[in-house]
Amino acid sequence: MALARLDALEARVRCLEVTLAAVDSKVDRNHQEHLTAAHRFRTDLDSIRKGAEV
Repeated sequence: MALARLDALEARVRCLEVTLAAVDSKVDRNHQEHLTAAHRFRTDLDSIRKGAEV
C-alpha cells in the first residue's frame, strides 16, 4: 500500500516536472518575442528620428 502511494507520488512529481518544463519553455519564447519586438520598435524609432533630422 505504501509502495503504491509512493509510486503515485513519484508519477505526480514527474508530471509536474514536465508541466514546469513546458511553462519554462513558453516563458522563454515569450521573452524572446518581447525582446525582438522591443528591438524592432527601437529600430523603427531610430529611423523616424533620422528622417525627422533630414
